[in-house]
Amino acid sequence: MRPLEDEIQNTCTHFTGLLDPHCRAGIRYQDVRVGERVPCLRDEAGTSVCAAARFPTREEAADRVAHLRQATEDFVRKLDAGICPTCEGAIAEYQQVGRAVYGLPCWHRLYVGRVPRKKGA
Repeated sequence: MRPLEDEIQNTCTHFTGLLDPHCRAGIRYQDVRVGERVPCLRDEAGTSVCAAARFPTREEAADRVAHLRQATEDFVRKLDAGICPTCEGAIAEYQQVGRAVYGLPCWHRLYVGRVPRKKGA
């Protein structure tokens, strides 16, 4: 199994991230946490301390990876065409703000990196 598929398969489908107080199943992370261990991730034995935990099958993980790859390709294709991936408006100009690059006139954050050089510059 590839690393991304493995990571997806070992993360509960209800997990929303630790910035949220609870998961999609309504379980408060604080209530099922054991020490520093995140209950939404399988342990070395392949289990979780949360009774509501549900982990994706191999097929579900492969489907998720395929979806992520397609979304990434679509995102890059839009950027290459000068289209904002968020609002699908034309990018008239790129603006560097710190480490991030924004598209104008919409001001959506496009990526972290450098503004592309203009051709011939």
